[in-house]
Amino acid sequence: MSDESIVLRSQAERTFLAKLTWIDRASLTLAARHGLDPDEQDDFAATVREKLIDDDYAAIRKHRGEAMLETYLTIVIANHFKDYCVQRWGRWRPSAVARRAGDMAVRLEVLIHRDGYKLDSAIEVLRSEGVSLSTSELRRLAVSFPARTNPRKHEQWIPLDAMSPDGADDRLLETERQKTYERAIQAVNQGIERLSPTDQLLLRLRIWEGMAVADIARSLNMDQKPLYRRIERSYKELRNHVEAAGVDVDGVRSLLDEP
Repeated sequence: MSDESIVLRSQAERTFLAKLTWIDRASLTLAARHGLDPDEQDDFAATVREKLIDDDYAAIRKHRGEAMLETYLTIVIANHFKDYCVQRWGRWRPSAVARRAGDMAVRLEVLIHRDGYKLDSAIEVLRSEGVSLSTSELRRLAVSFPARTNPRKHEQWIPLDAMSPDGADDRLLETERQKTYERAIQAVNQGIERLSPTDQLLLRLRIWEGMAVADIARSLNMDQKPLYRRIERSYKELRNHVEAAGVDVDGVRSLLDEP
């Protein structure tokens, strides 16, 4: 290594150490904003540190001062986050429905179905990005997206004791639980598709988003009083369909509590 390379590496290392607290905070904030749990946030922050140290701090040495260092590192961390998500959960692709509706629809679907935002939170993000569609229009667009599961919710985590023969029963139990969950997901999706688009939207807002009926009525410009009976009727239809598919009542309740 030449003297110049040694100097550049030393400078980059000092920059890294001086900014380490900021780097960790930026990494954790980004991971939390995208719905990662605390362990995943810590794992991502550690990954960022490793990437910045790789190849004698190559990423930091590439900073030429065209932008502020924090701005440059924000972009670097964001790119590492994309790679981190692809490596752990595979590449996410928008649905054909969202693609046909345009870039704004793709962005909304990404926020809800990939990044784990609640619908109201996703709408707030779009508002901050300058989207001018009404809340009612955005809600109706969201309900048109096909039902999808977040890959992070279905990671196959195997405890250490499952690697031994004593863990065979645990593995079998986990396999059966996963099959039951997937069957319930399929039954709920099929049950929702049997409802009218408006009833689908009402159920999603009431059950998954937890909105009060009064708020739903104001948001969709509908009469409040008939909504109670309509939502109850749709919920009963959905529940009957799921139970007919062989999912027990407790399974239905636990599933409907989860987006």
